Amino acid sequence: METFKIFCLDPNATAPTTEVFLQRVHPDDRASIERVENELYRGNDAEYNYRIVLPDKSIKYIESVAHPIRNDSGQVIEFVGTVIDVTERKRAEEKIRQSERELRQLIDLTPLHITAFGPDGSRLYNNQASLDFTVLLLSSGRPLL
Repeated sequence: METFKIFCLDPNATAPTTEVFLQRVHPDDRASIERVENELYRGNDAEYNYRIVLPDKSIKYIESVAHPIRNDSGQVIEFVGTVIDVTERKRAEEKIRQSERELRQLIDLTPLHITAFGPDGSRLYNNQASLDFTVLLLSSGRPLL
């Protein structure tokens, strides 16, 4: 039932076929889903990420884990697994990446020399002002320290 809710499908009006669910898969992710499906039909477990497009054109990010079930003759007859909506996590990760980009931009545009050192004293990061100053010193022939 949760899968129907994630995919915005009515369980009373829709038969739970692979084709029904594949109709929701984002066009750019269909090829990877087909590769995963081939692996599952070979009898291999699969973990995969993809996007779905809902009727209102919004996009959800999905993580799935699937395990094929075989009959006595070894033929794959069904799949057991999970479908998890990770849209909020993806959005939060993108917000963090955006904040990191903005912070790096702010630090790089700061006219102060900023350098970060690791516990062993190795240089981890220099902002742009520090790099520009170092280049000027090197090109002037003056010793750095």
